[in-house]
Amino acid sequence: LAPVVAWFYGEPRLIPITLVLAGAFLFGGLTIQHQALLRRQMRFRALAIVDIVAMALSVAVAIASALLGAGYWSLVAMQITLAAATAVGVWWACPWRPGRLRRGTGVRTMLAFGGYLTGFNVLNYFARNLDNTLIGWRWGATPLGLYSRAYSLLLLPIQQVTPPIAAVAIPALSRLNDQPERYRVFYLRALALLTFVTTPIVAVLLVCAEETILVFLGPNWRAAAPIFRILAISAAVQPVMNSAGWLYLSGGRSRALFAWGAAASVVVAGAFFIGLPFGPRGVALSYAIAATVLCVPCMHFATRGSSICLRDLFAANLPTMTAGVLAAAAALGVKLAWGALLPAWATLGACAVVAGSVHVLTVFYGFRKRAEYVSVVNELRTRRRAPKPGVERSA
Repeated sequence: LAPVVAWFYGEPRLIPITLVLAGAFLFGGLTIQHQALLRRQMRFRALAIVDIVAMALSVAVAIASALLGAGYWSLVAMQITLAAATAVGVWWACPWRPGRLRRGTGVRTMLAFGGYLTGFNVLNYFARNLDNTLIGWRWGATPLGLYSRAYSLLLLPIQQVTPPIAAVAIPALSRLNDQPERYRVFYLRALALLTFVTTPIVAVLLVCAEETILVFLGPNWRAAAPIFRILAISAAVQPVMNSAGWLYLSGGRSRALFAWGAAASVVVAGAFFIGLPFGPRGVALSYAIAATVLCVPCMHFATRGSSICLRDLFAANLPTMTAGVLAAAAALGVKLAWGALLPAWATLGACAVVAGSVHVLTVFYGFRKRAEYVSVVNELRTRRRAPKPGVERSA
């Protein structure tokens, strides 16, 4: 489909780029089973080492290629190197090796579960990337660059927080399915910890959109700041909605997850089309509204039939929501008072320190949640350090 991609965007240089990038799928197929086994065994340290080494190696290759004059091919080299290095790393960390196909192994049930999960991931992938496709098609490369860089920069800090907690939470919740009350308590505490970490980050990024863009992307990307600020609205609810996947997967409800993904994808795609005539800002605003509106039904369907209700979710997140509003107000006060006198990096740093301090003090001492959050961190650490089982053939 490389020629089709090039035709769609009116850019013939995309043909060789797409052909080479397609190689990453081959390495992905060699990677996913070993990653699943390592997660099942809760060998998160090995996974982290592989991820860090692969990322460092791919960045080094990209920088070296760029210095040698490879241009945009340095970004292609980065993606291929990342995929290849990850595959080599997980094969080194996990001793399991694929064997000959056999019948009667009881894999059919797992394939049904995985089929719906794969369907959800495919739908979610295309829905989440439809905005980039439409903006590039309608408005061209420059508006797409502003939008995609703003979106990627916004998600970067959140993506460093959510996957590690999810990697521990999903296996832990799976083991608590027959203990509804412990399941409920663990999920609510893990979610509260997740929002406790992400809320002040979103508050600072929302208030200091211009400073964040100037510090991390440079003055040439200043036009991305309004898009960045609008998208930050959706980032406030994204961690909560991501946690819905913990409930679906730990309960073995991949079919329900697929059904929700299909419905949500229609809403998100519709929002992109509504905002498209108004440019990248219109698409960003439409998506932010759609994500906010979808949050309540998303959590309603995820918790239906479980020991968790929407009232529990509200109560668990009330301290962080309140503290987040106060943190944003404090950051805004700092920016208004000192923003015009300080360079962008100093303003961003000052706002981050003040907002983070207000947030922590409000949650820990205003709502007296310090002991609770410390206990859930200790529990997550304990589960990460659980004894490593042997490699299971049926896995």
